[in-house]
Amino acid sequence: MRRSHRVAGLVVAVGGLYAVGMQIPAAYSGYSATVENPVASYGSGALVLSSTTGYGTCTTTGTTVSSDSNTNCSGTLLPPDTGGTSASATTSVSDVSNLATSRLALAGGSCGLLVTPDIAGGNTAVLRGGVALTATSPWTGSSSLAFSGSTGYLESTVATANPQTFTIMGWFNTAAGATSGGTIIGDTNAQGNSGQTLGDRQLWIDPAGQVVFGVTDAKTGTNTEIASSGSYNNGAWHLAVATLTSSGPDKGMQLYVDGTNVAADKFVTGAVSYTGYWHLGWGADSSWASPPSQPYFNGNLSSIAVFPTALTGAQISTLYGAASQSAEQADITGDAPTYYWPATTIQTDTALLPGINNSFADISGSGNTATGVGEVTSTTVAPWSGIDSAALNGTTAWLQTTQNIGTPQTFTIAAWFNTGTGTTAGGTIIGDTNLQGNSPPSTWDRSLWIDTAGHVVFGVYPGSTQEIVSPGSYDGTGWHLAVATLSSAGMQLYMDGNPTPVASNPGVTSAQNYTGYWHLGWGNEVNGWPYPPNQAYFNGELSNVSVFPSALTGSQIAAIYAANTSQANQQAAVLGDSPSYYWPLTGADICTQVDLTLQDNSSGICILPPLPGSCGTPTSAVTLASLENQQVLLPQIPNGTTESLSITLSDTSASMSGLHLSMPLSLLAAAGGFTATLGYPTPAALL
Repeated sequence: MRRSHRVAGLVVAVGGLYAVGMQIPAAYSGYSATVENPVASYGSGALVLSSTTGYGTCTTTGTTVSSDSNTNCSGTLLPPDTGGTSASATTSVSDVSNLATSRLALAGGSCGLLVTPDIAGGNTAVLRGGVALTATSPWTGSSSLAFSGSTGYLESTVATANPQTFTIMGWFNTAAGATSGGTIIGDTNAQGNSGQTLGDRQLWIDPAGQVVFGVTDAKTGTNTEIASSGSYNNGAWHLAVATLTSSGPDKGMQLYVDGTNVAADKFVTGAVSYTGYWHLGWGADSSWASPPSQPYFNGNLSSIAVFPTALTGAQISTLYGAASQSAEQADITGDAPTYYWPATTIQTDTALLPGINNSFADISGSGNTATGVGEVTSTTVAPWSGIDSAALNGTTAWLQTTQNIGTPQTFTIAAWFNTGTGTTAGGTIIGDTNLQGNSPPSTWDRSLWIDTAGHVVFGVYPGSTQEIVSPGSYDGTGWHLAVATLSSAGMQLYMDGNPTPVASNPGVTSAQNYTGYWHLGWGNEVNGWPYPPNQAYFNGELSNVSVFPSALTGSQIAAIYAANTSQANQQAAVLGDSPSYYWPLTGADICTQVDLTLQDNSSGICILPPLPGSCGTPTSAVTLASLENQQVLLPQIPNGTTESLSITLSDTSASMSGLHLSMPLSLLAAAGGFTATLGYPTPAALL
């Protein structure tokens, strides 16, 4: 017989965009949540107690909001972000049920990928699906990576071509008595965790707790396994090492556990030939004779390495006997590994996929963040040295603003652009449509684009298509500044700071009357305009894109162009003309780096990052800038007690004032306790 109970929820959102629910078992007695707001920073939001049934009453006293049953209650969370500051929210959760130790899952934002570095060969391992950094380790004072057994793993970013002589190793620790096992390290012919057609060179724990080494024999094409006779799923740390070589006293497959050779097969001397990627904590080993219960590892991993040689028993014994993390690291490095992931850190890598879903700041003060979609990347190709610009691929990438812009009838749009070589690059620089996203809009105008001949075109639609076109071509000729104005003086188009327009139409003094969103690098001018671009997406680089609520004069435009000696001068010139919106699109303005600490106030222990004492200042925080999830352990909440968790966020870039942040906390009821999620909304959620 299974006891049933009602489930109620709590939503904590920072940023005022979207929130994710925190759910705990209400257990009939209700619960309360408290939010403290000592610092005026970060986006507005609400503390919401939600449920599926929606009945009961709410009590609000100061910053405490409580519910006597399953009902919806709300209160103030945190006011708008001012940039370069910190803010804390303390959530107190009470419940009469016994919430066991559980995990906190962190879903990051949009500044890069969470990775663990390879300190030997540069083959960075990217975190996928939920991997945590924990304080447990084979050595005192070190850390390791925790894997949930259901979603989390890491994958290498560099392909490995057909190693025939190699050693793979990893320290592992499964939960005591756990039968789920999982893969420690394995090689497959593709990244990701599905669709692989080849996978071998695998090291895993089977349901009986035995360590298994599997190779697909190069001679026969059959899967061959060797396994330990002993079981190692006992909640302790163990070192597993597997080697393959075609010669020498250790010829064939060899398996070592805790420095001792526990299994061998001297007849398999080569593995199937293919180019693949190493996976840590996941493997494609379901088709093997003694597979793990699931492909994902359940437990902790540390010091995972791949060597281009078959280590000897003496070398392996030395590795096992290392007295500290630093000593073992020295031993591994001394054995010249191909790749070595100590698995002691999680960090943000913006170089791997620097622009997927990046958010670029609007520094005008309006906070109209431009969210990159479809792999908008940062590049050093820029109007002047020392900065980056936004690179757009001409097929999928663009940026869209988060705020509705109203119906401006007098305005200026300006942008630095650089198209790829050729006369067909084209594409929209900036334009206004009635929809976010790149679905066909019903209304669109106020657009600036490059046509198929390389001409710059400015178009509005006051009931009919109205265009003015530059006489010269600017495709593939370097950086240029295009400025277009609309006012009672008509349409004007200026190029490269010339105070005299290169094209104008004094008879067109208005644009279509609708409410829309600015798009950078995408528009719908391929449909219905006399001089359309070659494609909707811009192909090239954009920098310092701005919108003004007035029609700039020729002298003002000349001054902006003349300030092209540095980004600082350009920024000062643009801001001096009071823009409505201004996106520098430099690398320094990509997505604020949000640091976070999570502290268990009852014990005074810092949960994230894992520290023996309090979290201290945000300088020791974990940077949330990921597209993936990670997990950390939350403390046990004893029966009938209240647990207090403090969340401190710090915007580490003072220049990011006005950038919208969303940092919702979610605790989800589970059979043995709860889990929690912190995350940014995806670009789709912003639509």
